[in-house]
Amino acid sequence: MKKEDCFHYGKIIKTHGFKGELTVSVLIDIPGILEKTESVFIEIEGLLVPFFIESYNYSGNNSFTIKFEGIDNDDKSRRLCQSNIWLANELLPEKIKKQRELFDFAGFKIIDKIKGEIGILLNIIEMPQQQLLQIDYHGKEILIPVAEEFICKVDKKNKTIYINAPEGLIEMNFETKK
Repeated sequence: MKKEDCFHYGKIIKTHGFKGELTVSVLIDIPGILEKTESVFIEIEGLLVPFFIESYNYSGNNSFTIKFEGIDNDDKSRRLCQSNIWLANELLPEKIKKQRELFDFAGFKIIDKIKGEIGILLNIIEMPQQQLLQIDYHGKEILIPVAEEFICKVDKKNKTIYINAPEGLIEMNFETKK
């Protein structure tokens, strides 16, 4: 499996017990995603190697314990610590696919349906409840929530994102930053 066909799901942070279980910290909490697959890919020396899931248990706080087939002792599990875990892109829910694609669009122009050109996308800021478009507007920062109803179109060819910000949202960014 190639990295471009996968997404970085999390990282193995430590062993759990002495029977080969591992604790994984996830980057994107997607409830029930492991129920849709029999295996994950662990990055070993730059390559994605499939490991079959024997069992897992969500612990909350964006982490879970996992047991892989063939990893049955502490020595074998320690070798996997600090390794990145990847999952196939096809497992991503459609809504999250669209949001993740935005990370590739730093530097794109942002054009609002009413206000016209707003600025340049600097970054996507990850917040606990949502993601925000961080836009540079003549040296000032504008934050717009990443929501399907606000993003109308992404034009990769012309490096432009068209939005329809709710009335007053853009102005509100300036009022709160005096």
